[in-house]
Amino acid sequence: MKMENFNNHIGLHCIACRHPLVPEGGGTVVCAGCGRSYAVEDGIVVLEEIGDVDLNMAATPPSSLHDVRRGVLNGAPIESEVDRVARTDSIVFADLHGEWLAPLLNDAVVADVGCGQIPYLGSLPGDRIRTYYGFDLERRSLEIARDNHDGGFDLRLAQVGAYNIPLEDDSVDAVISCEVIEHLERPHDYLAEIARVLKPGGVLSISTPCVSVYFHPLEAMDFFTSSKSRQCYLRRLNSHEHWQEVLPLHPALRPKAFRGWLEQAGFDCLRHETRLWYHGRIAWPFFSRLEKIGCFWAGKAYQAYLNFWNRMVRSGLPVLKWWGIRQFALCRLVDGHFMKRGE
Repeated sequence: MKMENFNNHIGLHCIACRHPLVPEGGGTVVCAGCGRSYAVEDGIVVLEEIGDVDLNMAATPPSSLHDVRRGVLNGAPIESEVDRVARTDSIVFADLHGEWLAPLLNDAVVADVGCGQIPYLGSLPGDRIRTYYGFDLERRSLEIARDNHDGGFDLRLAQVGAYNIPLEDDSVDAVISCEVIEHLERPHDYLAEIARVLKPGGVLSISTPCVSVYFHPLEAMDFFTSSKSRQCYLRRLNSHEHWQEVLPLHPALRPKAFRGWLEQAGFDCLRHETRLWYHGRIAWPFFSRLEKIGCFWAGKAYQAYLNFWNRMVRSGLPVLKWWGIRQFALCRLVDGHFMKRGE
Protein backbone atom coordinates (compact mmCIF):
# COMPACT_ATOMS: atom_id res chain seq x y z
CA MET A 1 0.00 0.00 0.00
CA LYS A 2 1.95 2.96 -1.28
CA MET A 3 1.49 6.53 -0.15
CA GLU A 4 -0.15 7.55 -3.40
CA ASN A 5 -2.94 5.04 -2.78
CA PHE A 6 -4.42 7.48 -0.28
CA ASN A 7 -5.31 9.97 -3.02
CA ASN A 8 -9.08 10.04 -3.46
CA HIS A 9 -9.40 6.93 -1.33
CA ILE A 10 -12.69 5.77 0.21
CA GLY A 11 -12.62 7.53 3.42
CA LEU A 12 -10.14 7.02 6.23
CA HIS A 13 -11.18 9.69 8.71
CA CYS A 14 -9.56 11.45 11.64
CA ILE A 15 -10.32 9.75 14.96
CA ALA A 16 -10.34 13.13 16.71
CA CYS A 17 -12.90 15.01 14.58
CA ARG A 18 -14.06 12.54 11.89
CA HIS A 19 -12.96 14.71 8.96
CA PRO A 20 -11.25 13.04 5.97
CA LEU A 21 -7.53 12.33 5.97
CA VAL A 22 -5.54 13.56 2.98
CA PRO A 23 -1.94 12.81 1.96
CA GLU A 24 0.86 15.10 3.09
CA GLY A 25 4.56 15.02 2.30
CA GLY A 26 7.04 13.18 4.50
CA GLY A 27 5.08 9.97 4.97
CA THR A 28 2.06 11.36 6.77
CA VAL A 29 -1.63 11.97 6.26
CA VAL A 30 -3.31 15.04 7.70
CA CYS A 31 -6.87 15.72 8.80
CA ALA A 32 -8.68 18.15 6.52
CA GLY A 33 -10.60 19.44 9.55
CA CYS A 34 -8.42 19.78 12.64
CA GLY A 35 -5.04 19.53 10.90
CA ARG A 36 -3.82 16.63 13.02
CA SER A 37 -1.11 14.55 11.33
CA TYR A 38 -0.72 10.78 11.38
CA ALA A 39 2.29 8.78 10.27
CA VAL A 40 2.17 6.21 7.48
CA GLU A 41 4.78 3.55 8.21
CA ASP A 42 5.40 0.78 5.67
CA GLY A 43 1.88 1.19 4.31
CA ILE A 44 0.16 1.23 7.73
CA VAL A 45 -1.55 4.41 8.94
CA VAL A 46 -0.75 4.90 12.63
CA LEU A 47 -3.82 6.45 14.25
CA GLU A 48 -3.40 5.07 17.79
CA GLU A 49 -0.57 3.38 19.65
CA ILE A 50 -1.11 0.05 21.34
CA GLY A 51 -0.81 1.64 24.78
CA ASP A 52 -3.72 4.00 24.11
CA VAL A 53 -6.35 1.30 24.68
CA ASP A 54 -6.21 -1.77 26.94
CA LEU A 55 -7.54 -4.76 25.00
CA ASN A 56 -6.56 -7.30 27.68
CA MET A 57 -4.26 -8.98 25.19
CA ALA A 58 -0.97 -10.82 25.74
CA ALA A 59 2.12 -8.67 25.35
CA THR A 60 4.18 -11.31 23.52
CA PRO A 61 4.74 -10.73 19.77
CA PRO A 62 2.41 -12.93 17.70
CA SER A 63 3.60 -15.80 15.53
CA SER A 64 2.38 -15.85 11.95
CA LEU A 65 -0.90 -17.77 11.72
CA HIS A 66 -0.46 -17.81 7.95
CA ASP A 67 2.82 -19.69 8.43
CA VAL A 68 1.12 -22.15 10.77
CA ARG A 69 -1.42 -22.90 8.06
CA ARG A 70 1.56 -23.75 5.86
CA GLY A 71 3.03 -26.05 8.53
CA VAL A 72 5.64 -23.59 9.81
CA LEU A 73 5.99 -22.19 13.35
CA ASN A 74 8.51 -19.45 14.22
CA GLY A 75 10.39 -20.05 11.00
CA ALA A 76 10.76 -23.82 11.38
CA PRO A 77 8.63 -26.70 10.08
CA ILE A 78 6.19 -28.17 12.60
CA GLU A 79 7.66 -31.65 12.99
CA SER A 80 4.83 -33.16 15.00
CA GLU A 81 1.86 -34.05 12.81
CA VAL A 82 -0.43 -33.93 15.85
CA ASP A 83 0.73 -30.40 16.69
CA ARG A 84 0.28 -29.33 13.08
CA VAL A 85 -3.29 -30.69 13.01
CA ALA A 86 -4.21 -29.06 16.33
CA ARG A 87 -2.75 -25.66 15.48
CA THR A 88 -4.28 -25.60 12.01
CA ASP A 89 -7.72 -26.62 13.29
CA SER A 90 -7.68 -23.70 15.74
CA ILE A 91 -7.15 -21.27 12.84
CA VAL A 92 -9.15 -22.48 9.84
CA PHE A 93 -12.49 -22.28 11.67
CA ALA A 94 -12.35 -18.51 11.11
CA ASP A 95 -12.68 -19.06 7.34
CA LEU A 96 -16.42 -19.15 7.97
CA HIS A 97 -16.40 -15.34 7.87
CA GLY A 98 -15.39 -15.41 4.22
CA GLU A 99 -17.73 -18.29 3.37
CA TRP A 100 -20.78 -16.57 4.84
CA LEU A 101 -20.04 -13.16 3.35
CA ALA A 102 -19.14 -14.31 -0.17
CA PRO A 103 -22.69 -14.49 -1.60
CA LEU A 104 -23.64 -11.17 0.02
CA LEU A 105 -20.85 -9.00 -1.37
CA ASN A 106 -20.64 -7.23 -4.72
CA ASP A 107 -18.03 -4.53 -5.31
CA ALA A 108 -18.12 -4.13 -1.55
CA VAL A 109 -16.32 -1.96 0.97
CA VAL A 110 -15.44 -4.14 3.97
CA ALA A 111 -14.11 -3.12 7.38
CA ASP A 112 -12.40 -5.71 9.58
CA VAL A 113 -12.33 -4.27 13.10
CA GLY A 114 -9.70 -5.91 15.29
CA CYS A 115 -8.48 -7.76 12.20
CA GLY A 116 -5.25 -9.10 13.66
CA GLN A 117 -3.35 -11.02 11.01
CA ILE A 118 -6.54 -11.67 8.99
CA PRO A 119 -5.77 -15.42 8.97
CA TYR A 120 -8.86 -15.99 6.80
CA LEU A 121 -7.49 -13.85 3.95
CA GLY A 122 -7.58 -16.81 1.59
CA SER A 123 -11.29 -17.40 2.22
CA LEU A 124 -12.34 -13.87 1.29
CA PRO A 125 -14.04 -13.41 -2.11
CA GLY A 126 -11.48 -11.01 -3.58
CA ASP A 127 -13.40 -10.53 -6.83
CA ARG A 128 -16.37 -9.19 -4.82
CA ILE A 129 -14.40 -6.71 -2.71
CA ARG A 130 -13.57 -3.18 -3.83
CA THR A 131 -11.75 -2.03 -0.68
CA TYR A 132 -10.92 -3.92 2.50
CA TYR A 133 -9.97 -1.95 5.61
CA GLY A 134 -8.10 -3.78 8.35
CA PHE A 135 -7.97 -2.09 11.77
CA ASP A 136 -5.97 -3.35 14.72
CA LEU A 137 -3.76 -1.97 17.50
CA GLU A 138 -1.09 -4.67 17.18
CA ARG A 139 1.44 -3.46 14.59
CA ARG A 140 3.13 -6.82 14.09
CA SER A 141 -0.21 -8.46 13.29
CA LEU A 142 -0.94 -5.81 10.66
CA GLU A 143 2.49 -6.35 9.12
CA ILE A 144 1.84 -10.10 8.90
CA ALA A 145 -1.53 -9.45 7.23
CA ARG A 146 0.11 -7.06 4.76
CA ASP A 147 2.90 -9.52 3.91
CA ASN A 148 0.45 -12.37 3.26
CA HIS A 149 -1.95 -10.41 1.06
CA ASP A 150 -1.84 -11.67 -2.52
CA GLY A 151 -3.03 -8.41 -4.07
CA GLY A 152 -6.41 -9.80 -5.13
CA PHE A 153 -8.19 -6.75 -3.71
CA ASP A 154 -7.37 -3.33 -2.33
CA LEU A 155 -6.21 -3.84 1.27
CA ARG A 156 -5.72 -0.77 3.50
CA LEU A 157 -4.42 -1.13 7.04
CA ALA A 158 -4.52 1.23 9.99
CA GLN A 159 -3.27 0.91 13.54
CA VAL A 160 -6.27 1.92 15.62
CA GLY A 161 -8.48 0.59 18.40
CA ALA A 162 -11.97 -0.82 18.24
CA TYR A 163 -13.99 2.06 19.69
CA ASN A 164 -13.08 4.69 17.11
CA ILE A 165 -13.41 3.25 13.61
CA PRO A 166 -11.80 5.80 11.25
CA LEU A 167 -14.61 5.75 8.68
CA GLU A 168 -17.60 7.98 8.09
CA ASP A 169 -21.20 7.05 8.89
CA ASP A 170 -22.98 4.63 6.53
CA SER A 171 -19.81 4.00 4.52
CA VAL A 172 -19.24 0.24 4.45
CA ASP A 173 -21.19 -2.72 3.12
CA ALA A 174 -19.87 -5.32 5.56
CA VAL A 175 -17.97 -5.54 8.82
CA ILE A 176 -16.00 -8.51 10.14
CA SER A 177 -15.33 -8.91 13.86
CA CYS A 178 -13.31 -12.04 14.56
CA GLU A 179 -12.61 -12.86 18.22
CA VAL A 180 -12.63 -9.22 19.37
CA ILE A 181 -15.59 -8.46 21.61
CA GLU A 182 -14.37 -10.75 24.42
CA HIS A 183 -11.37 -8.44 24.88
CA LEU A 184 -13.32 -5.21 25.24
CA GLU A 185 -14.43 -3.39 28.38
CA ARG A 186 -17.25 -1.65 26.50
CA PRO A 187 -18.77 -4.24 24.16
CA HIS A 188 -21.99 -2.27 23.61
CA ASP A 189 -20.05 0.82 22.54
CA TYR A 190 -18.14 -1.38 20.12
CA LEU A 191 -21.31 -2.75 18.52
CA ALA A 192 -22.77 0.76 18.30
CA GLU A 193 -19.62 1.93 16.51
CA ILE A 194 -19.94 -0.92 14.01
CA ALA A 195 -23.57 0.06 13.42
CA ARG A 196 -22.48 3.66 12.84
CA VAL A 197 -20.18 2.85 9.92
CA LEU A 198 -22.41 0.23 8.29
CA LYS A 199 -24.83 1.25 5.59
CA PRO A 200 -28.49 0.51 6.41
CA GLY A 201 -28.98 -3.11 5.43
CA GLY A 202 -25.23 -3.75 5.70
CA VAL A 203 -24.01 -7.04 7.14
CA LEU A 204 -21.88 -7.96 10.15
CA SER A 205 -20.06 -11.28 10.49
CA ILE A 206 -18.98 -11.64 14.11
CA SER A 207 -17.43 -14.46 16.12
CA THR A 208 -16.62 -14.87 19.81
CA PRO A 209 -16.17 -17.73 22.31
CA CYS A 210 -19.32 -19.69 23.16
CA VAL A 211 -20.29 -20.62 26.72
CA SER A 212 -20.08 -24.29 25.70
CA VAL A 213 -16.33 -24.14 26.33
CA TYR A 214 -17.09 -24.17 30.06
CA PHE A 215 -19.10 -27.42 29.84
CA HIS A 216 -16.20 -29.61 28.79
CA PRO A 217 -14.84 -31.84 31.58
CA LEU A 218 -11.58 -30.12 32.52
CA GLU A 219 -13.25 -26.71 32.46
CA ALA A 220 -16.27 -27.87 34.45
CA MET A 221 -13.99 -29.31 37.16
CA ASP A 222 -13.51 -25.74 38.40
CA PHE A 223 -17.04 -25.96 39.81
CA PHE A 224 -15.93 -28.68 42.25
CA THR A 225 -12.44 -27.48 43.15
CA SER A 226 -13.23 -24.89 45.81
CA SER A 227 -15.90 -22.35 46.73
CA LYS A 228 -13.78 -19.58 45.18
CA SER A 229 -13.35 -21.53 41.95
CA ARG A 230 -17.06 -22.34 41.94
CA GLN A 231 -17.98 -18.67 42.20
CA CYS A 232 -15.60 -17.78 39.39
CA TYR A 233 -16.98 -20.59 37.25
CA LEU A 234 -20.57 -19.42 37.78
CA ARG A 235 -19.60 -15.85 36.89
CA ARG A 236 -18.03 -17.10 33.66
CA LEU A 237 -21.20 -19.06 32.86
CA ASN A 238 -23.08 -15.78 33.16
CA SER A 239 -20.42 -13.48 31.78
CA HIS A 240 -22.98 -11.07 30.34
CA GLU A 241 -23.92 -10.21 33.94
CA HIS A 242 -20.33 -10.10 35.29
CA TRP A 243 -18.46 -8.77 32.26
CA GLN A 244 -15.89 -6.57 33.98
CA GLU A 245 -15.08 -9.24 36.58
CA VAL A 246 -14.38 -11.99 34.06
CA LEU A 247 -12.94 -9.84 31.26
CA PRO A 248 -9.30 -10.81 31.99
CA LEU A 249 -10.33 -14.41 31.22
CA HIS A 250 -11.63 -13.46 27.75
CA PRO A 251 -15.18 -14.50 28.61
CA ALA A 252 -17.45 -16.69 26.52
CA LEU A 253 -21.07 -15.66 26.05
CA ARG A 254 -24.31 -17.57 26.20
CA PRO A 255 -25.78 -17.66 22.66
CA LYS A 256 -29.05 -16.07 23.83
CA ALA A 257 -27.19 -13.22 25.57
CA PHE A 258 -24.96 -12.70 22.54
CA ARG A 259 -27.97 -12.47 20.23
CA GLY A 260 -29.60 -10.07 22.64
CA TRP A 261 -26.60 -7.77 22.52
CA LEU A 262 -26.67 -7.79 18.71
CA GLU A 263 -30.39 -7.08 18.56
CA GLN A 264 -30.01 -4.26 21.07
CA ALA A 265 -27.42 -2.69 18.77
CA GLY A 266 -29.90 -2.77 15.86
CA PHE A 267 -28.98 -6.02 14.12
CA ASP A 268 -31.24 -8.75 12.79
CA CYS A 269 -29.55 -12.13 13.21
CA LEU A 270 -29.68 -14.10 9.93
CA ARG A 271 -27.54 -17.07 11.02
CA HIS A 272 -26.13 -18.11 14.37
CA GLU A 273 -24.01 -21.25 14.65
CA THR A 274 -21.00 -22.66 16.45
CA ARG A 275 -17.74 -24.11 15.17
CA LEU A 276 -14.55 -25.69 16.55
CA TRP A 277 -14.78 -28.76 18.76
CA TYR A 278 -13.03 -28.47 22.14
CA HIS A 279 -9.80 -30.47 22.11
CA GLY A 280 -6.98 -28.42 23.59
CA ARG A 281 -6.68 -29.91 27.09
CA ILE A 282 -7.79 -33.49 26.41
CA ALA A 283 -7.50 -34.81 22.87
CA TRP A 284 -4.36 -32.90 21.85
CA PRO A 285 -2.25 -34.24 24.79
CA PHE A 286 -3.69 -37.74 24.30
CA PHE A 287 -2.78 -37.97 20.60
CA SER A 288 0.57 -36.29 21.26
CA ARG A 289 1.36 -39.04 23.76
CA LEU A 290 0.46 -41.68 21.17
CA GLU A 291 2.74 -39.99 18.65
CA LYS A 292 5.63 -39.86 21.13
CA ILE A 293 5.45 -43.58 21.88
CA GLY A 294 5.73 -44.38 18.18
CA CYS A 295 2.17 -44.53 16.85
CA PHE A 296 2.88 -43.15 13.38
CA TRP A 297 -0.84 -42.94 12.63
CA ALA A 298 -1.59 -40.57 15.55
CA GLY A 299 -1.72 -37.44 13.39
CA LYS A 300 -4.18 -38.93 10.89
CA ALA A 301 -6.29 -40.36 13.70
CA TYR A 302 -6.39 -36.98 15.41
CA GLN A 303 -7.44 -35.29 12.16
CA ALA A 304 -10.22 -37.88 11.71
CA TYR A 305 -11.35 -37.31 15.30
CA LEU A 306 -11.57 -33.52 14.79
CA ASN A 307 -13.26 -33.88 11.40
CA PHE A 308 -15.95 -36.11 12.93
CA TRP A 309 -16.78 -33.82 15.84
CA ASN A 310 -16.59 -30.67 13.73
CA ARG A 311 -19.12 -32.27 11.36
CA MET A 312 -21.35 -33.04 14.33
CA VAL A 313 -21.19 -29.39 15.43
CA ARG A 314 -22.12 -28.28 11.89
CA SER A 315 -24.90 -30.85 11.57
CA GLY A 316 -27.59 -28.72 13.21
CA LEU A 317 -28.57 -31.56 15.55
CA PRO A 318 -30.17 -30.43 18.82
CA VAL A 319 -27.66 -29.79 21.62
CA LEU A 320 -24.65 -30.74 19.49
CA LYS A 321 -25.03 -27.67 17.30
CA TRP A 322 -24.15 -25.48 20.29
CA TRP A 323 -21.13 -27.50 21.42
CA GLY A 324 -18.62 -25.70 19.25
CA ILE A 325 -16.49 -23.39 21.38
CA ARG A 326 -16.74 -20.48 18.95
CA GLN A 327 -20.04 -18.92 17.92
CA PHE A 328 -20.61 -17.04 14.69
CA ALA A 329 -23.46 -14.67 13.93
CA LEU A 330 -24.28 -13.23 10.52
CA CYS A 331 -26.40 -10.11 11.00
CA ARG A 332 -28.00 -7.38 8.96
CA LEU A 333 -28.31 -3.81 10.21
CA VAL A 334 -31.99 -3.00 10.41
CA ASP A 335 -33.03 -0.23 8.02
CA GLY A 336 -34.05 2.92 9.83
CA HIS A 337 -32.07 2.08 12.97
CA PHE A 338 -30.77 5.39 14.27
CA MET A 339 -29.53 4.44 17.73
CA LYS A 340 -26.01 4.66 16.38
CA ARG A 341 -26.43 8.42 15.96
CA GLY A 342 -28.00 8.93 19.35
CA GLU A 343 -31.35 9.96 17.85
